[in-house]
Order: sequence, then C-alpha cells, then structure tokens
Amino acid sequence: MAFFSFLFFALILDSNFELTFYRSGSENIELLSFGEYLYDNVLIMMPSEDDLGSLSVPQLVEFMKEGGNLLVATSSEISDSIRELGAECGVEFDTYESNVIDHFLFDRDLDSELLHTAVGSVQYSRNEHLLPSLVDSSDPVIYRGIGHAVDSESILPVHILQGNPSSYSANPREAVDGFPDNAGTDTLLVSGIQVMLIRLV
Repeated sequence: MAFFSFLFFALILDSNFELTFYRSGSENIELLSFGEYLYDNVLIMMPSEDDLGSLSVPQLVEFMKEGGNLLVATSSEISDSIRELGAECGVEFDTYESNVIDHFLFDRDLDSELLHTAVGSVQYSRNEHLLPSLVDSSDPVIYRGIGHAVDSESILPVHILQGNPSSYSANPREAVDGFPDNAGTDTLLVSGIQVMLIRLV
C-alpha cells in the first residue's frame, strides 16, 4: 500500500502541483487566511481515522462550494466523519466493514484470503478528461474497498468506476442474509460530485 501511495503522490508532483502534508488529527490545519483559501485542492486519505483535527465537515463543504476540489479516500472501516462528509455530498457509503465482492471477476494474485474482494472492473468512464489512459482500454481496474451509492435522480454525480453486473457489496466474512447493500453496476466504487454554485449579485 505504501508503494502505491508513493506512486500516487509522485504522479501529482509530476503534474506540477505542490504538496503540503498534515497528519490525521492535526490541530494546525488552516484552509483560509485573511478570507482567502490557501489551497485549490484538498486530499483526505483517512481509511479509518475519525479525527479531522482542526477541520470540520461544514468547513470542507464550504470549501467545495467556493470552488475547491476535494478528493477523499476511505476504506471498509470508514469513519463517522467521512460518512457524514459523504452524506453532505449526496453519497451514501455501504455498511461498516463491507467490501465490494465479485466471485467471477477478481484478481487471483491479490486475493490471498480467497474473499474475492480484489475486484477487476471494466465498468469505468470513457471520458477523456477523467481517465484519458483508459478511453480505448479493455483492461480491468482493480479495486478493493467499500462501495457507495448516490441519488439516481441527481445530475451532480459522475460515475467514474462501477461494479460489474456480478458484483455486490457485503461483509465478506459473514453470510449474506437478504439483499446486499448494493448489487451489480449500481455498486459504485469511485464517483465524482459536482457542487452546484449559485451566486446572487
């Protein structure tokens, strides 16, 4: 995981972005100074940690409403604060400790526990502005983590990576009683949310 994180940040640096790092729970994080935002983009990578430090969910929502970009990465042990942030954006994460599972399309090399949670999805956006390297690709994207849902009637969500028709969301270590949290391509893995800006002058 540390290796993939290194690659991710290396790609960001190669794109001429500057990075400022804060530890989870830091009390000295400032988004604003003298009424001006210090950052254009904020990345929150807290798989299970619940402490946003000096930040709050309303502050992050306001940051997005003012035109800032927010990327959030979490895990099946999602924290209450990230779940609350998702709800403010119209994203409903699946049950705590659930994973997206696919018994037909999974990566055997990464599936060491035989839980079929290293899902290989080909249900990704062909939008050249979102995933330019995958526009003409048929290769699967490997995903392991929690699923989510968005309001199907909203025009704001963008489906970037979805589950396969054979995917579903549940706790892989427990028997599935009844219908799972999500199933098929309704199981969302990666989404983008466009925040609607309304300004009255």
